[in-house]
Amino acid sequence: MSSALPSTQRMVVVQTDQTIALETIPLDKPGPGQVLIKNTAVAQNPSDCTPSLSSGITYVPVTLRVAGKGIELAPSRLRFHFALRATKIAQNAYCEYTLASAAKPLLRTPDNITDEEAATAPLTIFSALQGQETGAVGRAGAPRLASVGQHAIQLARIAGYKVITTASPKHHALVKSLGAAVAIDYHAPDFVEQIIAASGRGGVDFVYDAISEGATIELAARTLRKDGPRKSALVLPPLDMSNLD
Repeated sequence: MSSALPSTQRMVVVQTDQTIALETIPLDKPGPGQVLIKNTAVAQNPSDCTPSLSSGITYVPVTLRVAGKGIELAPSRLRFHFALRATKIAQNAYCEYTLASAAKPLLRTPDNITDEEAATAPLTIFSALQGQETGAVGRAGAPRLASVGQHAIQLARIAGYKVITTASPKHHALVKSLGAAVAIDYHAPDFVEQIIAASGRGGVDFVYDAISEGATIELAARTLRKDGPRKSALVLPPLDMSNLD
């Protein structure tokens, strides 16, 4: 199928002046153990653009999550069906084609979901998995139920943690069905105290903040047990940590 492929492709690239431009670049062919994906949808985490737009690095391709069709696989022992719809986390995904390792997580897209929906799966699943490195016993202060939070709840429950989560009352049945032992209304003025009480030990050991904006970081920190490991996983880095205990 490679004979039908173009020699170049279009890619979104961050420029030295921190603007974003559409450029033409060579189309790389897959090497051993790689698959070439024709992109049909990408999903972007707010944190994806933060390093690129603030680090001063020259010529940075944007990193995103991709869904599309595998159209070419380099000769190897790996098996891959051509034109198979798939999704994965990949570098430099804001372009027409993406080279990806066929040995790393490449998720087959079910027929009952769109490519746009599929592109969000690795974004939310792997964002939640990264948070598991610091643990996720409770998640405090979230102003809404996010898809990352839903995955974090399930992963924490599978890992054997007691999950205390905040959500609107209309979502309490959902988060409990996902594995939350306790669901607390974040509208309540004393929801921090409720989380501490629900822990049964003066606060939680770990926090996964799936929002990490506004007051959520500080509120989440207040739920941590004073004599515990006091670890918090965030999806966005705080601009100011001076007010955190």
